[in-house]
Amino acid sequence: MLLVGAYCLKRLASSRKRSLPLPPGPRPLPIIGNLLDVPSESPWLTFAEWKHRFGPVSSVSILGQRTVILNTLASSTAFFDKRGAAYSDRPQPTMACELVGYKDRLMIFLNYDAQFKHFRTLIRPVMGSRAAVAQYGRELEREARRFVRDAMTLENEEDSRELEVLIRRTAGSIILKITYGYEVQGANDRLVKVVEEAMSHFAHVTTPGAFLVDSIPFLKYIPEWIPGMSFKRTAKHYAQSFTKMIEYPYRTVKERMATEDAPPSYVSNLLSERPDIDVSEENDIKLSAMALYAGGADTTVSAVHSFFLAMTLHPSIQRKAQEEVDAIVGADRLPTFEDLEHLSYVDAVCKEVLRWLPVVPLKESIPHISTADDVYEGMIIPKGTQLIANLWEMLHDEETYPDPHTFNPERFFGSGADGNPQLDPRTICFGFGRRICPGLHLAYPSMMLEAATALATLNIGRATDKDKNEIVPEVNILPGTICHPIPFKCKVTARSEEARDLVQEI
Repeated sequence: MLLVGAYCLKRLASSRKRSLPLPPGPRPLPIIGNLLDVPSESPWLTFAEWKHRFGPVSSVSILGQRTVILNTLASSTAFFDKRGAAYSDRPQPTMACELVGYKDRLMIFLNYDAQFKHFRTLIRPVMGSRAAVAQYGRELEREARRFVRDAMTLENEEDSRELEVLIRRTAGSIILKITYGYEVQGANDRLVKVVEEAMSHFAHVTTPGAFLVDSIPFLKYIPEWIPGMSFKRTAKHYAQSFTKMIEYPYRTVKERMATEDAPPSYVSNLLSERPDIDVSEENDIKLSAMALYAGGADTTVSAVHSFFLAMTLHPSIQRKAQEEVDAIVGADRLPTFEDLEHLSYVDAVCKEVLRWLPVVPLKESIPHISTADDVYEGMIIPKGTQLIANLWEMLHDEETYPDPHTFNPERFFGSGADGNPQLDPRTICFGFGRRICPGLHLAYPSMMLEAATALATLNIGRATDKDKNEIVPEVNILPGTICHPIPFKCKVTARSEEARDLVQEI
């Protein structure tokens, strides 16, 4: 009788859940659902509009797949922090996971399982805390100085794409050194090219709506010679470059270890600690190393590039930040890792960059997925529902950040009407819960040190047209999983001959 009673109660609870409404959203069409309601570019802006139409939690159904959009910090915290056990797995999109081969190999697509937790355990000593990252302080300083030295060679270049190349090389140099002990050899370094190609493919394959096979999986069975099936050739090419990104740098470390020529690094240290390593553990080291690079190679690039855009647009803010660096650091040396905690205004500038132009507007643009039926504020969240947090809206919410489209570092010093500092955007932009970005303790100091070193040595100004009129850059971002400012013109010059001399002393 007890079993029968328990069964009846379970059925009754299930029936009540099914009778609850889904989160509201635009009216779907037959078969395709809301396919036409979600734009392929800047969907975060559309999702933000839905917040005002439908409330903080809305949903759509696209070809039968239910997706919930979370537009507030409170709702994101409720799902990913307080109910993280049921909302920390990932969907497995056909193109990325099956055809390109990211499944079980790329950390961002792993479910919250034993392998994911093991990867996190391996990574934690490298970047799990500010103290762990401090061991790389000198390396961060050296790369920041090399960056500004090379940026001074662009004094006659006004297109920010050349500047972005240097920013990208700097980010790559830092993470390759930490992960593999690898020293980048110039602008055309072979390993950098291998990884950059694979990362560009990742950005493409994870862009929502980029491949129809993700919405119609049976297309994967159709021969590639049939018109419209070119994505299968693309997948093969992407899979080859992905495998090369995993194997090539790892093999380089092992070859150097064999000749006792390997400098300390994430990989060499783990291998040295495990002389009798088995195939499974070696594979985990290899894949977690690749995850370190994949997670850090492009995000810092976006943030630093946006910093240069902000300084181009706001010369008075740049001057104030330079004055702080001059007062704290002086003119006879360059900023160090230890200086960062004393540079409160530079810190505010960097926070505002992360809020103003978020690196990842949708967290997760690679969604979370629910592992069980759930009820939230009277709405049913069915098992298998995808969840996306709209960081763009949270970081531009007028209640949290008044006048959100204005670049204003003062907001973090309590300059508003109530006199209280506004919310630190790092509580939002690095994600939530069990899948919070593991590289946050490295990414932010790296960004801030590059910014401080640039402020100490460079003037970042506006380019001019042929009539000597200043060119005011447009504020916008390119579409993608990780977003970058659209190309803009700026002028970078050395602040002084003394600054030029300092950066030569690397």
